[in-house]
Amino acid sequence: MIPPLLVILSLSACAQAVQVSSEQAVAYFISQLNQTISIDMANPPWMDGDIQDVPLSCIDQECPVAQLWKRTLLQSLDYVDILYTAHSETPRLNAGTEDMLISFTKSTAVMVATTWGWHIGAKFTYSGQAIQVGYSVSTTVATTVTTSETDSINCQAGYECTVKTLTFYTMVHGKCVTPTYLKCWGVYNICDYATQPCPAFQNLHDSTCRADQPVSPCSIRVPLLDDENQPIIAKVAVSNKIPGGTKRSLGRRLPRSRLGKR
Repeated sequence: MIPPLLVILSLSACAQAVQVSSEQAVAYFISQLNQTISIDMANPPWMDGDIQDVPLSCIDQECPVAQLWKRTLLQSLDYVDILYTAHSETPRLNAGTEDMLISFTKSTAVMVATTWGWHIGAKFTYSGQAIQVGYSVSTTVATTVTTSETDSINCQAGYECTVKTLTFYTMVHGKCVTPTYLKCWGVYNICDYATQPCPAFQNLHDSTCRADQPVSPCSIRVPLLDDENQPIIAKVAVSNKIPGGTKRSLGRRLPRSRLGKR
């Protein structure tokens, strides 16, 4: 029997039908991703904010204006959630007495963006391949793409049927610290050096670095991309009993699709 994951995501074009609910198939896929995904903590995820220009007089020949800001760093990783957004095409009704084949000529995928400002590296296994990708706000923005691609599904008599496109992403949960960074002779954490080159920096160091940095919960949203930098998506056939009957959903094999490909 083909695993539920392949029922949704298989590249195979063979028409063998394996009956499995969409909930089961998606849960299986998510469990597989959860077993392989990891976050690059050797280069912890980070985000800069509150950048300020600070005029200086003590070292004006080297850097007349220094920059100070808070850098949020993921200090420890608690857990990772795999989630998805879903978009359904307009349902088609089969009000007849016999099953019928219904074709959908377009599909829409909605990709979420990386949480604003974050830079993060992730690694996971997808379709038997290890994928390692670096994410930033400049490379992963929210987008909606409609592609022309015919998907045909069997719709039972007395049901309305549609194709649902799922786009996967992860939520990274952990603990963050927010140290003060300085740019003058390069970029550095002001608490990394006990002696600063300017009294203004020294005062800031002494007031900031004497106590332990506060730690607070934080979460980062990251879209999952494949080895061609395309969102990982799945298509699921969904059927619902026409009002007045019993409602149910069935997941059927549909070929995997990539955004931007026809």
